[in-house]
Amino acid sequence: MRLSNRLLVSRKATQARISVSSSHRSVMSARYQLIRIRTRCSVRRVVRIRTTPGVPGSGRIKERTMKIAMLGAGNVGSALAARLVTLGHHVTLVASDPASARLAAAAAASGAEIGTAVDAATVADHVVLAVPFAAIDDLLTDEVRDALAGKVVIDATNPLAADFMSLTVGHTTSGGERVAERLPRSHVVKAFNTIFAATLGTPTLGGAAQLLPVAGDDAGAKRAVIDLGIQLGFDAIDAGPLSNARYLEPAVELLIQLAYGQGLGANIGLHLARG
Repeated sequence: MRLSNRLLVSRKATQARISVSSSHRSVMSARYQLIRIRTRCSVRRVVRIRTTPGVPGSGRIKERTMKIAMLGAGNVGSALAARLVTLGHHVTLVASDPASARLAAAAAASGAEIGTAVDAATVADHVVLAVPFAAIDDLLTDEVRDALAGKVVIDATNPLAADFMSLTVGHTTSGGERVAERLPRSHVVKAFNTIFAATLGTPTLGGAAQLLPVAGDDAGAKRAVIDLGIQLGFDAIDAGPLSNARYLEPAVELLIQLAYGQGLGANIGLHLARG
């Protein structure tokens, strides 16, 4: 073989190795991302990329249709169920009285199904606690707690006084931590408690995405809830361990004071400004 031909073959082989190496790195990177997603708590199915303008972190890989148990069909539960159903998730609404007219109306308006707490929690990927904080003990029976074992449980409650104008828990603990004490076998994540029910359907207020702090001790569970919040259009961020619920719960009390004490109304929310 002539020298020029050998040089040409050598150059092509080098280019081929570089091309294969680059492709290999790309495949390995994609595989690593896929493994990370599949090992996250509860959520195991990869689907599309969704980008929400103005929401930092949107555009990352999202998860496919999930089964979500909404334990509570009041203002928060029904509003959140409607948003989740709109996004294609399968939601089951649960109320203390399965025959209540309010539950039937909430299910009809949102497109969610109706079920019992045990049945809904057993098959759910995520479970949302959307009852008044004072009703937590009645809700979390032994059967329900067994059904919630190993599940991601999103605590959207706030320990509000009867008149909503103060908190009943704080300083050295939080409502979220109290819930976790009742559910030691579950992955409790504090989220959606800082969003008014009236604005769950409008994640963007005044041209800015509402802040959705997410606190929890299990990294996989917290990541899954952050991704869900971003999918809903909120500026969902990691707010640290579950003990930081001690600061998230007073934040919503501030909003209540502004909305009702100062007359600003319920169409308000929190926004994280970044410089």
